[in-house]
Amino acid sequence: MRIAEPVAPPVVLACLACGFDYTVTTVDVDGCRLGAVWTCSCGIRYIPPGGETSHRVVRP
Repeated sequence: MRIAEPVAPPVVLACLACGFDYTVTTVDVDGCRLGAVWTCSCGIRYIPPGGETSHRVVRP
């Protein structure tokens, strides 16, 4: 099974320390749902609330 690369969300926010320098990683939430984690170069990680679809509307 091939999983698509995460798509950046339409809302544009930025980390206060890093600006827009971040990576988006897709994670397996409970074996059947996907979510996303944003990791900034300063080491801050952000996990959007609300499950797999919310990662398209918010970002660190």
